[in-house]
Amino acid sequence: MKRFLSIFALVFAFTVAAQAQRQYTLGVVSASDGYVNVRTGPGTNYGIVTSYRNGTTLYYGAGSGRWYRVYRNAYGGFLGYVHNSGLRAKGTRTYGPGMNVGRIYDPDGYVNIRSAANGSSAIRGRLYNGDRIQYTRASGNWVRAYDMNGRYLGYVHGGRVR
Repeated sequence: MKRFLSIFALVFAFTVAAQAQRQYTLGVVSASDGYVNVRTGPGTNYGIVTSYRNGTTLYYGAGSGRWYRVYRNAYGGFLGYVHNSGLRAKGTRTYGPGMNVGRIYDPDGYVNIRSAANGSSAIRGRLYNGDRIQYTRASGNWVRAYDMNGRYLGYVHGGRVR
């Protein structure tokens, strides 16, 4: 039994470490012919899974050679491979398992987006009840908020995100 638990703990530790290292970049399809093909493998000799038009946002990570692995969202959902000439980075932000998704809820119907993690900093905008955001923990009860395309918004009180 001890041996089984030791092996289980070791496998679990490697799995968690591998997931923690996985990061994705938000990219925009920007191909000369107006679309990219997502393929089953890293090359034109592999089958086409689907295609995306210019302007579509995709998450991508390390692949093989000049081919990126592309994903449905910042949490995974592997789609296939896209040649690097068809994607450009949308900012330099990377996403990974540490990013959370939630909805805004406040009795007033909205929350202020702040420039710093405190209630006295400048107001950058508002989010309304039901708005979905991505977020990471910041300082104290505050979170760094991003829209669902990964664009940084500012700070929101974490007690208003569910």
